[in-house]
Parts: sequence; structure tokens; C-alpha cells
Amino acid sequence: MSNKKNPEKHSKFIGVDVGGTNVRAGLVQNGRILTLQARPISSKAKRAVIIDEICQTIATVLQPGARGIGIGVPSLVDVKTGIVYSVHNIPSWRAVSLKKMVEQRFGLPVFVNNDANCFMLGEFLFGMARGYRHIVGLVAGTGLGAGVIINGKLYSGSNGGVGEIGAVSYKGKDFSIFAAVNFLCANSALTRPRSKDTPTAATAKRAKYLPRLAIILRKSS
Repeated sequence: MSNKKNPEKHSKFIGVDVGGTNVRAGLVQNGRILTLQARPISSKAKRAVIIDEICQTIATVLQPGARGIGIGVPSLVDVKTGIVYSVHNIPSWRAVSLKKMVEQRFGLPVFVNNDANCFMLGEFLFGMARGYRHIVGLVAGTGLGAGVIINGKLYSGSNGGVGEIGAVSYKGKDFSIFAAVNFLCANSALTRPRSKDTPTAATAKRAKYLPRLAIILRKSS
């Protein structure tokens, strides 16, 4: 009965996180990650090479019955057309029609948004932000971004860029330089994953610090 009212409740979807150095893809059902794959990307390569690497990663988690693909990218994004305008650390990605390319490859609906927006929406629906109406979540990687929830809804701004605080000028440089993972590891107790770690192992190591960071943020608020 409940499946008829909400046929997508138990459906499977694929979530993709495209970073400046790695791509991760997971098969999700009922808010749970069933399988997760990660790999490095050739960030200095031509756009077609990187698109192929992303699609190869998606293919490793794709299962029959998947209803759609969501992709988060560290960039300004036209969420209607799925055009990605400029990705940090991937020079060849300028005005890339990511939605169209991936839809053509897999024949599934594809939705593209800024990665920090995707992160914040995920935490709001399934994670530590459940129960809050207004919240800002920070994402620190090779750059710095934020996702914003206002009155229980994702606030994206123009081309999903409302949270691109890393692009703000500070001391003559982008602020992200002072708040990205490299800087934080060099100036705090955080330990950067070793270069020989796989993307999945590196993610697991960083995940150890997330509860600690959340406690720090709560104490300071």
C-alpha cells in the first residue's frame, strides 16, 4: 500500500561526488548507502577523459532498477541544464554539459548541483542536521564551500553559488587557501591521509574527525 502512494520510497538511486582529485559513487536506497566505490581522476586531462572516468565509477555501482543519478561538483552549476561552469582543480572543465553527457551514457535522469549544496541537503534529510530549520554546513577539501538551509529548504542562490565562500578574497588570495584540508592539516592536529591510501581509505580516515569537528562547532555556536 505504501509503495503505491510513494513508489520512489524504496527505489535505488546513485549519488556521485566529484572532487578536485577523486570521484566517489554510491548506490543508495531508503537513505542507506548499499555500495560505495571511489577512484582518483586525471584532473589535468581533457574533459572527455574525466567524464569517462566518472562514468566508469558510476558503472561499478549501477544496478537494474536504479531510477536516477545525482552528481555534486565543486563548481557553479546551472541546475536546470546541468551545465558545470568551472571546477576547482580541473582546468579543462569550463561550461561542461555534464547532465546531458551522463544521461546519454546511462539513459537515466541526471541531476547536477554544487557539492556543498548536495552535502547540506543530505545532512538535512538523513544526517546530523535532521530536526533543524536553519543551518549552514561547511565542506573543506581541496577548496572550501558551504550549503545553506533556510526555513527547511535548500537555498542555492544564482547557479548554486550562494555557499562559495572559498572564493572570497582574503589577504590577497582566495579564502579557501586558508581553510582547505592542506592548510588545516599543516596548522592543526588533523592528519592528512597518506598518498598511498586509496580514495575510500582516505575518506574513512577523514570521517573519524567529523564527529569531533561537529562538537567543536556546537561548542562555539
